[in-house]
Amino acid sequence: MLCDRCNENEAVIHIKKTLNGKSTEIHLCDQCAKETKENEIHIPVSFQDFLVGIMDLAVKEIIEEEKENIKTKIIRCDKCGMTYEDFKKSGKFGCMECYTTFEKKLPIVFKKLHGHTKHNGKVPVKLGKKILQEEDISVLKNELRKAILKEEFEMAAELRDRIKQMQKGENHE
Repeated sequence: MLCDRCNENEAVIHIKKTLNGKSTEIHLCDQCAKETKENEIHIPVSFQDFLVGIMDLAVKEIIEEEKENIKTKIIRCDKCGMTYEDFKKSGKFGCMECYTTFEKKLPIVFKKLHGHTKHNGKVPVKLGKKILQEEDISVLKNELRKAILKEEFEMAAELRDRIKQMQKGENHE
């Protein structure tokens, strides 16, 4: 991109100015920037803009630092020395401590293997019906909260009625 002032040299300084919602850009070569820095370029900077600029730089630095840490940081079990990469290759942990070390990654693994992260297990015969009904009521209550938050009041009323029926022991379907 050529300099906006001399139209000869390559622009090395790019200034973007936004005033009252209108943005203008100035592209200057090194020589023109030196000549005009006192005369033409007056950039009023508010304290708020200054703080936002500093915060943006800080956030960018943090993000870059985290990216670098992710590349270089390898999670390793303190007890047996197994890495997560080792676990992925073998499919087996080296010791009991691995469960704690890789705890944050396990839901992802379980979701891929089983399609869900919740263990349903077996239900006792005598208490089975009641436990399943309580779980269904819990699910409906959660749906009711979501419907209320979304202001879907007709759906919320239907869910409320179904919950009441289930609590009374009536058929819930």
